[in-house]
Amino acid sequence: MKVRFWFCLLAVVLVFSIVSGAFAQFADPYPGRESKLIASFEDEKLDGWISDPEGTGGNARASFNKDPKYASDGKGSMILDLTDMGGWKEPVLSVDFEEPIDMTGYNAFSMDVYVPAEALYPDKPGGWFQFLPRIVSANGTAYFGNRDVHVGWNRLVWTLYPDKTEGVTRIHFASNTDGERPWTAPIYVDNIRIWKDKWPGLHPDETLILGFDKASDLDMFTVGEGASASFNSDKQFIIQGDGSIKIDMTDMQGWHGGWFSTQSLPSVDLSKAIAVRLDVFVPDESHPTDWWQLGIGIGSASGMIWTETKGLNSGMWDTIELILTPEQAATLTAVTNFGMRTNGGNPWTGPIYIDNLRAVIPAPPHPAVVPGDLNGDGKVGIPDATLALQIAVGLQKATDAQLAAGDLNKNGKIDIAEVTRILRAAVGMEKLS
Repeated sequence: MKVRFWFCLLAVVLVFSIVSGAFAQFADPYPGRESKLIASFEDEKLDGWISDPEGTGGNARASFNKDPKYASDGKGSMILDLTDMGGWKEPVLSVDFEEPIDMTGYNAFSMDVYVPAEALYPDKPGGWFQFLPRIVSANGTAYFGNRDVHVGWNRLVWTLYPDKTEGVTRIHFASNTDGERPWTAPIYVDNIRIWKDKWPGLHPDETLILGFDKASDLDMFTVGEGASASFNSDKQFIIQGDGSIKIDMTDMQGWHGGWFSTQSLPSVDLSKAIAVRLDVFVPDESHPTDWWQLGIGIGSASGMIWTETKGLNSGMWDTIELILTPEQAATLTAVTNFGMRTNGGNPWTGPIYIDNLRAVIPAPPHPAVVPGDLNGDGKVGIPDATLALQIAVGLQKATDAQLAAGDLNKNGKIDIAEVTRILRAAVGMEKLS
């Protein structure tokens, strides 16, 4: 009798809901990695950061932005107006801490930057627009290489030197463009942060493409333009696994593209990837004595996607990262090609070592549980009340997802009291939370 009553009530409510209805008129590329904000730029104070490249003693080129379009999260960001500034300029953005901050135990440093198209000299496309940080610590100043920006959101990441993270008193950034192309409009800076995780090494959220653990891995690569390559088993130059690749770049100078490359990787689908990474160890005695950069590319016979060439840390493992947009990743359904580029001033004087070519492919997010939504369509309706009633009277067994949505009082089951609440929610008489 009770079952018949509830089904009759559901039928009446369903008819009522139909009639009444007729009258009713921005790959985080780093999910799960622990970080700490140094600056979030949530108000006019800008966390003490200033932009005074002309040395006026003021803050003419930095201001507060309230437009959420130009904030990576939170209430605001910094407007950094470098308009008409070209070539090398240091510093363009800085902060002096009243009390030294301790970055001990943190291994990476990042800054989010939004770049409108009109900021990158649209009358003459090309060139480069870069930022390079300097961190002043109790153990001296750490100098970091370039990270180029493109139109849209950029997350610029640098590996920290572990001996220069204690007693940090100042952080500042240099800007570099090719001189012929100055900045032509303001850009937006947000979320300067430090990260616990070490970027080098294979992480749980990464998929290994090639580990360079076997001498035979080298057979698929072509080496040219004065370089030579060999398999390395010296643990000093292996970040993980049983091997790495030693690439002797001695006497290479200037720009070289595709000097270490392959078209024979085991085909891998990276259409859901948000980044591709390669670990690199550059001994202090190997790199040019003035400036140098390395970059990577990934793709297939139909085309390649490249990073800019980046300045890396020497004397330690560092990581080259290729951030992928969803549109770029969608083209990488059958990746077989990989290559490296270099640029620099004076000649290279020795080898580098590479390891762990890998991709970041985030796990699909767990769907949020909507209380009362037993059929998983994202809302609470009459079908959910029907399912709840069938489960409550034993006509159907609840799945784990249905139990999570329908067990409103958390007693481990769905009962008539919860059917009533779901039914009330379905017709707008109650809001479940």
